[in-house]
Amino acid sequence: MTAATRLKEYRETGEKKAEPVNKGSLSANLLELAQCENPESQKKMIFAMLADAIGQMDFLGSRVFVATYITPQKKGSIWMPEKKIDASRFEGKCGLVLMLGPSAFKYDGAWPYEGPKPKVGDWIQYRASDAREFGFCDVYCREIEDHLVKAIVKDPSKIW
Repeated sequence: MTAATRLKEYRETGEKKAEPVNKGSLSANLLELAQCENPESQKKMIFAMLADAIGQMDFLGSRVFVATYITPQKKGSIWMPEKKIDASRFEGKCGLVLMLGPSAFKYDGAWPYEGPKPKVGDWIQYRASDAREFGFCDVYCREIEDHLVKAIVKDPSKIW
């Protein structure tokens, strides 16, 4: 059962069902996210999967909490192999901002921050090796220091 299905059942019945941990659930959800046709639908699915859990964690300092953007399974009329989709987990250079630490993008030293600041719901670009990966409620996520964020991206499918 996926996180989205659990969320739907919880909203309908008000009951949380205990179920054994499925080590393959992250890979299953990776394929679910890959079926989203565009970044906007992937964003909606991620927020639905994490709706109840997002308030269970507070990031400290200047960290940015992102969900990794997953390459769509189909591009035009071409179907991507599962290895290509799985590779986006490790090589992903874009993520959806889910949470910001209290001091993220707030500089008070000799080098003040200037320019746009990402907010929750924005897609950002970063170097994959600058971020630490972890699973959070069946979604592949990363944490990254604010100064390592390279850009705010309108369409993460254009970055490779």
